[in-house]
Amino acid sequence: MAFRFDLKVILVAGSLQQITNFSPNPSNAGMFVYKPTKLASPPPVLVAIHYYGGSAQAYYSGTQYATLADQYGYIVIYPNVPANQGGCWDVASNATLTHNGGSDSLGIVSMAKYAVSTWGGDVNRVFVTGTSSGAMMTNVLIGAYPDVFQGGAAFSGVPYGCFAGPSSWNSQCSQGQLIKTAQQWVCGLFESDLNSRGDYRVTWSELLIQDTRGHVPRCKSGMEQRKYFYCKG
Repeated sequence: MAFRFDLKVILVAGSLQQITNFSPNPSNAGMFVYKPTKLASPPPVLVAIHYYGGSAQAYYSGTQYATLADQYGYIVIYPNVPANQGGCWDVASNATLTHNGGSDSLGIVSMAKYAVSTWGGDVNRVFVTGTSSGAMMTNVLIGAYPDVFQGGAAFSGVPYGCFAGPSSWNSQCSQGQLIKTAQQWVCGLFESDLNSRGDYRVTWSELLIQDTRGHVPRCKSGMEQRKYFYCKG
């Protein structure tokens, strides 16, 4: 999939700024960026995703990520939920749960790649965090795009795929009635082929969970090991 960034935007340091010239962005999610006065070299990138009914501006003013960016020199991306989704991120559709499948997750990935290509962000230090609906999207991004995000922190979210289905709401998941072990969530629930991820030619059922002794899980294809996945139960 081709990612297009038409014009280089010069950010005004120390303020929240909207960016519009990135793609693909199939659901028309908004992109807002905060760049501190002094950047690390190269700067890490943090994607900070707002809660249900929130906004990029509210998450910017209501969290400490920008203040910490001033201290540590990283770039903060604040996605804004598409206007027609009732304030909730798409964490349910097949498109958003699929690598390069579309919807909100692909738009947010475009934002992260824009920061790397346009402002020299460190491709090896791209992280994501979020609250509520944003926490759910955090887990979607970690699950669907492990090649983009090196880590994530989800606050009051649900596992990747818990909301999967034709509706944006899943009562069974939200009420805690969809019960799985850690191994079932990561290794048994998602049997979809990941061949669309290029070199990641494995299936979710082949993942191993890190056990309580700290053993590192390894992900193997039929012929050779291509990629490690670090999973926590």
